[in-house]
Amino acid sequence: MIQTMYLTGYSLYHEIGNTQIYRNENALSLGILYDSYITKEKYETLSPLEKEDALITTAMIEENKENINKEEKIESKISNPIKLKYDMEDNKIINNSIEITKKNESIKLTVDEKLPNCEIYLNIKNLKYKSKTKATDFKVTANLDGISNNESVQDYINSAYYMENPDFLMNLGMSKDNKKSELTITFNNKGTYTFDSLDVLAVPMDLYENKVNKLKTNEMTNVKYRDNFISGTIKANNNGILQITTSYSDGWKAFIDGKEVDVFKVNEGFIGIAVEAGEHTIQFKYTTPYLKVGAIFSIIGILAYCSIIVIENKSRQL
Repeated sequence: MIQTMYLTGYSLYHEIGNTQIYRNENALSLGILYDSYITKEKYETLSPLEKEDALITTAMIEENKENINKEEKIESKISNPIKLKYDMEDNKIINNSIEITKKNESIKLTVDEKLPNCEIYLNIKNLKYKSKTKATDFKVTANLDGISNNESVQDYINSAYYMENPDFLMNLGMSKDNKKSELTITFNNKGTYTFDSLDVLAVPMDLYENKVNKLKTNEMTNVKYRDNFISGTIKANNNGILQITTSYSDGWKAFIDGKEVDVFKVNEGFIGIAVEAGEHTIQFKYTTPYLKVGAIFSIIGILAYCSIIVIENKSRQL
C-alpha cells in the first residue's frame, strides 16, 4: 500500500500505480504583487527554511528599486522553525561523529515532542563523509512515521552531477499528533560521517495560509497567454513588484498601460517589473534574443555565397 504524504495545503488528487498526484489548494495566480523586497545579498544570509518562508512575504531581487519598500527586518516576518527534543536509541553519535560499519546501517532517534500543524524537517549542517575506501559518494535517507526522504552527494571525481552539498534538509511531512515517534536515519555507505549539528525542526504552518491569502489580494487578473505573449490587469494597493512565474530571459519586454518598462529577475529565476499603485493593464512580449541580428547575418551569408558562385561562373566563361 502506498504511504500518503500529509502536507499543508495539498490534497491527494489521483493515484497511478505507485505515483501519487497532489493538488495545491493554495496555488497562486500567474502574476502576484509583492509590496516589499529584499536584496539577494540579504537573502543569502538566511537559512534554507527562512528563505522558503521569506519568499511568501517579500520579493528577492538583485538590486535596490526606488519607490518600493525595502524590507530591512525580514527576520521579524519569518515563521522560525522550532527545535524538537529527541533521544538516541544507542550511542552511535559521539562528538558530532557517526561511525557506519556496514552498508545501509541506521541510527534511530525518538522524537519526544510533536507540535500540531507543523512541517517536520531533519536538518544536518555541514555533513562530511570520510570513506575507508576511495568512495566519495553517499546517500542519507530519513524516515519518520512512514514518511521517507533522502539527500545524496555524487562522486566528485567521476560524476558529472557532483555538487557540493554540506547541508542536508529533508522534509518529513506534517505532524499529525503529539505522540512520540521514531526517526530512522540510514547511511548507504560505510565510513565516518561528521557534522556541525543535527536537528529535528518543526515549522509552524498557522501563518502560512494568511501569508498566501495576502498575496492573493494583489494577483494579476483577466490573464491571457499564448506563445511568447502574456497579458492581464492588476489593481495595486501599493507600489510593488509584480512577479510572473515564467523563466527570466533577456528576450522579455514588458508594458504597463502601453508604456515599456524595465524587466528584471525576481526570486532567482522569474520575470518581474516595478508597478505603481493603481489599476493597470500589463503586457509581456517575448522575442528570441539576437533573432533579427542572426537573420541579417544569415541573409548576408546567403548573398555572399551567391556572389561567389556568380563570380566563379564568369571566371569560367572567360
